Amino acid sequence: VGQSGDRVFLYTTSGAPAGRVMAIDLARPEAPWVEVVPERAEPIYDDNHPMRPTVGLFGDRIAAMYARNGTVLVRAFDLDGRLQVEHEHDGFGSTESGLVGRADRPVARFDVASMYDRGRAFEVDLHTGDARVLGEPVVPFTPSEFTLSRTTYPSFDGTRVPVFLAHCRGLVRDGTHPVLMIDWGHSGLVMRPLYMPSYHAWLELGGVIALVGARGGGEFGGAWREAGRGVNKLTSIDDLGACAGWLAS
Repeated sequence: VGQSGDRVFLYTTSGAPAGRVMAIDLARPEAPWVEVVPERAEPIYDDNHPMRPTVGLFGDRIAAMYARNGTVLVRAFDLDGRLQVEHEHDGFGSTESGLVGRADRPVARFDVASMYDRGRAFEVDLHTGDARVLGEPVVPFTPSEFTLSRTTYPSFDGTRVPVFLAHCRGLVRDGTHPVLMIDWGHSGLVMRPLYMPSYHAWLELGGVIALVGARGGGEFGGAWREAGRGVNKLTSIDDLGACAGWLAS
């Protein structure tokens, strides 16, 4: 995550399936590791993916991005792990950038996009929590023509599985429209409503997109991932099948 003086901050899921930040003291390597930012109810976004880091040290703040029911939530902690500010993006969305910034400034930047919204770049002050839009692309369509909702459906064993549904505003979900089902269901990856031109084209043509958060993914932390992993892999497939039946009913 970063270093401040002799303290090195590390991200781990050991003993914390949803992720936490630990610290070690280089001046006392024999000393035990100290928990700085404990595991919270929401999992760290994408398990602090190495290509899209969602935990970082920016100035005198540790910033972490969390996945909260389809929204992007950024929390800033001081170097002793005390929560200082919290910024939650308004509306469903996902990030492709993760948290970006400099080690000497308490400022973090990130992007948020959605199924039919190419997104915006934001900058948040980790001392005040104030956020501003840095920029947004010019696109030849109106995002308000579409709608995105999040709900749950019962799987084969009664477990409620989350699903995002996107379609043109005003479309009647009466079973007559083609549905594109998309699912990770593995490796703890979160099924997030990212923007892709092909998704946008499908929606414009009257299709529906269902993003399924089947077990095996990271929607609810490590326990959700393990429930669809290894000998439990069939659970992921059954979750997907249950969604198809639910959509067709």
